[in-house]
Amino acid sequence: MDVEWAIRGGEVYILQAREITTLRDNHEDELVKAYLKGVRVKGYTKERYAFILEKMPFAYRALDYDYMVAINDQTVRLFAEGGIKLDTNPRMDDDGIETLPKSKNGVNIRIFNIFKLIKMMRDYDYCEGKCRAFMEDYEKEIEGLKKLDFSKMDVRECRDFIIYSYELTKRLCYNRFKYALFPSVLVKDLEKAVKKVDESYTVYDLYRNLDNKTAVVSRDVELLAAEAKKNEELKKSLISGESYESICKHYPDFKRLTENFLRKNGFKSDYNCYCIDAKTFVEEPDRLLNIMKPLVILEDEKKGDMADFEGILSGIKKIYGDKFPKIKRRIEAFRYFHIVREESQYLWETLFYYVRQCVKRANVLLLGNEDFKTGLANLFFRELIETLRRGELDEDDKMKIEKRNKNRPLAIKVWEASKGLVFDAAGEVLKGVSGSRGVAVGEACLIKGPEEFYKMKKGGILVCHLTDPEWTPLFSLAGAVVADTGSALSHAAIVAREYGIPAVLGVGYATTKFKDGDQVMVDGDKGVARKA
Repeated sequence: MDVEWAIRGGEVYILQAREITTLRDNHEDELVKAYLKGVRVKGYTKERYAFILEKMPFAYRALDYDYMVAINDQTVRLFAEGGIKLDTNPRMDDDGIETLPKSKNGVNIRIFNIFKLIKMMRDYDYCEGKCRAFMEDYEKEIEGLKKLDFSKMDVRECRDFIIYSYELTKRLCYNRFKYALFPSVLVKDLEKAVKKVDESYTVYDLYRNLDNKTAVVSRDVELLAAEAKKNEELKKSLISGESYESICKHYPDFKRLTENFLRKNGFKSDYNCYCIDAKTFVEEPDRLLNIMKPLVILEDEKKGDMADFEGILSGIKKIYGDKFPKIKRRIEAFRYFHIVREESQYLWETLFYYVRQCVKRANVLLLGNEDFKTGLANLFFRELIETLRRGELDEDDKMKIEKRNKNRPLAIKVWEASKGLVFDAAGEVLKGVSGSRGVAVGEACLIKGPEEFYKMKKGGILVCHLTDPEWTPLFSLAGAVVADTGSALSHAAIVAREYGIPAVLGVGYATTKFKDGDQVMVDGDKGVARKA
């Protein structure tokens, strides 16, 4: 303890007392270094993590970690079926500290199966048929969860549901990866076709004008904002930051519109690869108002003059002649795979909402409160299942929860430091992947979250760590986007292409290299960004 004191008239006075933090901070820094010692991220793992870090921007809690692994393990499983061993999951120790994988990759005798697997994935008609069948089944299964009353569940019922949800997550993700994501990568013929139309095109231009979930949510938000603009008093309430509850109380027509939106899109979450730490629109409807606010403030903006999908298709038809019907069929399947990619993700976001309700109920039963994030979420999946089987927390459970809560600040530091192993901070030019083509120069607008949306200026360069549907309105203002994380299939890339603005993603250090007001050049053709 650092104590400032004085003596006056024979009396000792304590003026100020504060904890000495320097030694503790130094100790934590040494612990961080110890966790990172020997970790080397290279090759495919490094490339993959430039994208994955968009999905996992902050450290997981134990239960969250296991649900994330349930998703990622399905890609590992598929590679294993083709004889390829991948170690791309982050690791978490018993203290709840998460670090990057050791990158122990390789091949085995099953490598000869890879040819059979690729042949199956190139059969777009077969894969599309599988997708349509499993999507129909999973949609019915998830819809059935609405009938459950988690507030009345006992401990055994909570245990059964958590086991069920974990297995359902694995089933859904395995089918998603095998029949939609992996086939959509095998597109050399489609890439060749679009480049014959225009050398600057990429295969992702075939996603234009597609009603995927991201586009649907964005369009529905724009419609809500347009309706809100018609009422000046409502418009003022939205801009002033009035709460969702208050606005719905005073504007019943707006309440009706937003309730329709929530029925259609309510389970869209802020972090789709977090089961515990995510929040949906249903749980936090004020998020919807944050998205709408820039749209309400701005005059109506038109999207960029990107050529539409039908124009690209017409160009391909002229080039391919009699062969066009066959390639058109593959393009249609390719576009459908992207819809499956997003709709299946929305299904597990919905499932995760119900998992949170279940864990909250279990927390009430075992700990007497709803604060599951500092409670049962600090147990790994198998630990939680065993606890629920017993029907009570033992001393070991309590110790683990207390220990992992105490280590949470260190876990956050270690994960932040781990990101430095993925990206190259050297040099003035930040290299990433092209999310949307074109070149733009403008003033950097560094935005860390929705609370800073007001900083976005017309024609400015949006500099951020990542984006999600909540950020979509900013694209109508931005002249370009550069993000620390992401890939050609990220939200930022999809929306940037729709708005016709350049985007460079996965550069690692945009939010530390650039500051507000810097003149920044974003080259979406080359996938680089630098100070102008």
